[in-house]
Order: sequence, then C-alpha cells, then structure tokens
Amino acid sequence: EKVVKLKNWIESKKLTGAGFAEMLDVIPAAVSRWLGGSRIPCMAQMQAIEELTKGKVRAQDWYK
Repeated sequence: EKVVKLKNWIESKKLTGAGFAEMLDVIPAAVSRWLGGSRIPCMAQMQAIEELTKGKVRAQDWYK
C-alpha cells in the first residue's frame, strides 16, 4: 500500500524516480529501493515525503 501510494503520486505528477529523488535531495537508487520495497525511508525522509506530497503519502503509511 505504501509503495503504491508513493508510486501513484510520482506518476500523477509526471515525475520519474530520479526527478522525485532530486526534489528530496536523495540519490535515485534510494527512491528505487523504496518503490521496490527493499528499504523504507528514514524518518526525516518520510516527513519530507509527507510535506512534498501534501499528506498524500504520510509517514505512518510506511508502517502499515
């Protein structure tokens, strides 16, 4: 669910994973790992994602 929400948001904004990574100031591989489900963002990144997506992908969504 968390990955689907993030992936859907990225696609809805016509972004690439690399473009989203640039917005968060992380490497593209980090976003790739999040979307692939092998890693989750750290708390600071989760909060940045929540702010960037205006609450569409919330920090607590990563723990569901």
